Amino acid sequence: MEKQRNLSANILANNGFTLGPTEGHQHDPNFLREQARRCRLLSKTAVEPEVIEQFRVWAVDLAEEADQADRRDIERERLTDR
Repeated sequence: MEKQRNLSANILANNGFTLGPTEGHQHDPNFLREQARRCRLLSKTAVEPEVIEQFRVWAVDLAEEADQADRRDIERERLTDR
């Protein structure tokens, strides 16, 4: 399992991924969607089933985060327009 985590971390690092908060991006829906897209692309080129599944999970999680960020932004705008 540790080998799998190291492999996933290396793949992500080599492809410009950041899983932790990055200054100014952690709540940016476009950034999160781009990261999700990259996970989906990498899941199609991965060979190990565990890596494929991890990329799939990350893609779904990042897309959900992007949707939540969009909803927060819409709610924030709605509240400031009052």
